[in-house]
Amino acid sequence: MQILNDIEKGEGKTLEFKEQMPQNNQIAKTAVAFSNTAGGKIIMGVKDGLNEIIGLDPDEIPKLRELIVNTIADSCEPQISPEIFTQNIDGKIILIIRIYPGSKKPYFLKKEGINNGTYLRIDNVNKKGDSNAVRRLMLEGENIAYDEDINMEFKIEELDLNAILTQLEKLTGKKFTENVLENLKLIKSKNGKKYPTNALIALLGLKNYKIRCARFKGNDAVEFIDQKEIEGTIFEQIIMAEKFLKSHLNLSGKIEGLQRKDSYEIPFIALREALINAVVHRDYSILGSDIKVSISDSLLEITSPGSLPNTINIDNLGTGCSEVRNPIIARIFKETKFIEQWGSGFRKIFNECEKYGLKKPEIIETSFLKVRFYRPLVGDRTIVDDTKLDRTIVDDTKLDRTIVDDMDENHKKIILYISENGSATSTEIENLIDLKRSRTREILKEMVEENILEMKGKARSTRYTLKNN
Repeated sequence: MQILNDIEKGEGKTLEFKEQMPQNNQIAKTAVAFSNTAGGKIIMGVKDGLNEIIGLDPDEIPKLRELIVNTIADSCEPQISPEIFTQNIDGKIILIIRIYPGSKKPYFLKKEGINNGTYLRIDNVNKKGDSNAVRRLMLEGENIAYDEDINMEFKIEELDLNAILTQLEKLTGKKFTENVLENLKLIKSKNGKKYPTNALIALLGLKNYKIRCARFKGNDAVEFIDQKEIEGTIFEQIIMAEKFLKSHLNLSGKIEGLQRKDSYEIPFIALREALINAVVHRDYSILGSDIKVSISDSLLEITSPGSLPNTINIDNLGTGCSEVRNPIIARIFKETKFIEQWGSGFRKIFNECEKYGLKKPEIIETSFLKVRFYRPLVGDRTIVDDTKLDRTIVDDTKLDRTIVDDMDENHKKIILYISENGSATSTEIENLIDLKRSRTREILKEMVEENILEMKGKARSTRYTLKNN
């Protein structure tokens, strides 16, 4: 019986238990929160915490039903129409109050008003929405996504669009102009003036939309080994976050024919999917919070502001179900081939980790969405690659963490040259890659900042070596 399965799981995003009718406005508050989010059921006659069915007095049911209807009608705005019914489970009567997702958002408590009485359902808690949440709900009530809304803090003529236009053209092979951006709803007109939508602001990485990366010592998020605050366009942030991940993940290798094939301890396809999912589906109406990439000795976590979209819950992730929170941003990522197919991301994450013999990643939902990957143990533990052959994982403090794949040819030439010769001067590198001195020094500086190379000596005696060699 489905209702028994629901009760066994306990309270959550779409489920709340009550032993009896509460004295305060808790029923109305939950009705508001469910209406503003994904809907849900309030089950009366179940002991919270123990998930124990205690039942209600059958003679009190008619009076209780009337009280619930009146409480919700008198306390909530706009009108919420609950569906109320009883169910007999082993002789015990429970009352089920079903609240459907509302179409006239935002819903709020009349006494508290729209600014103070708007609630959202976050996990098993009714959380008061701030001004940004109220604005987002207003847009939802008008069937407008937040990323489609005009951002009047900026004017188009004030924005430097060159970088994002160049990147879009490079990724798609198509010509991008302001007219194209208008067709994609990245730019909208109002009162004869052009403004960016929130989607364009996100793509440009403005309003402090950024990714924070950290590698912690041990398993406690206290002492940093390395950290980076990544800014720039949304595509630049993804590229730099991927480089950070690669620089702190263990590599293992095997010989195939005459070549060595290296693989990361966690399949990078899965990590990339989680990172892109965090960027595409984050709640951009939540300001002051960043996407976070956190690595400890045993865990790798990617956290994105915002809970799951209303029609999605943790149980149906990986089943192909999909709801697009940011349709404009999602379309751009589809155009640039960052997204292959709607609803395929988590399925790919789970499947790739299963192929590697890793524990299934854990999805944790609060007001943030966290994807937690479990790292293989270091030392005597082995993991299995896609050919089912064992390969030992070595501690990343002893590993040459140089990243050769996914780099341009100049980076590869420099790494191979220094690997063979131990070190190199900037003049040697300049002759090697056949570029001007200024550009050569820019490349070397980038590789030092990315912890690929290390500078030793000063001025003319400066030489470059591979980091940790």
